[in-house]
Amino acid sequence: PNHQGVISLEPVTAEKGEITVPVVISDMTNLGSFQFTVQYDPSKLTPGEITGWYQGIDGVTIGTPAPGFMTFVWAADISGVTIGNGVLCNLHFTSVSAEGSSLEFVNAPTQQEFSDFDGVLFDPQVINGAVKSATGIRETNLAGLSVYPNPNNGKFTLRFDSGKESVNIRILNALGSVVFEENNVAVPASGSKIINLGILPEGIYLLSVKEAGSVINKKIFIVR
Repeated sequence: PNHQGVISLEPVTAEKGEITVPVVISDMTNLGSFQFTVQYDPSKLTPGEITGWYQGIDGVTIGTPAPGFMTFVWAADISGVTIGNGVLCNLHFTSVSAEGSSLEFVNAPTQQEFSDFDGVLFDPQVINGAVKSATGIRETNLAGLSVYPNPNNGKFTLRFDSGKESVNIRILNALGSVVFEENNVAVPASGSKIINLGILPEGIYLLSVKEAGSVINKKIFIVR
């Protein structure tokens, strides 16, 4: 099959309680059908409802064939759906343990398969996620940091809230490998810093900015 698009399970950090995991899709054109399975640890998480389906994605068949597995099957009725960058749906769980759980796309019991509206199969890049147990470090996705433009071509600007003096910056690829790292970076008086990652493959990268007592995580989308 052709290669097209990215589907990812967003990493989240949560204490015991209700948590939401966004399933994010980017760069998919004329999506006509999909089927896939998500695996989690049922001793750590209890699944809840699935909400927030992307506009045009209706009538998804959702199954729970065994503890720790959720299956999704969908086909378009009238026309394909193009998703430049958006949330396919939100997975809701209740955390029943102080420990986290990996979240993974797997090929059983429902084989992973995507096609366009004409029935042509394609393989998206898949990025697994995780639910991490809460620690003494506060983790957020958006507060205190903005990235623009995003998506970008590998060069972008970080804009920090006021009050930050120095930070550690790390960027990881989908395999968890560090592709960029700078420690003890002095935040300019303007609050802005330009990052140039050079030539990296298209896809989703995780930006982690750490200062004393907190970590801010944000997804970066590289598109060429």
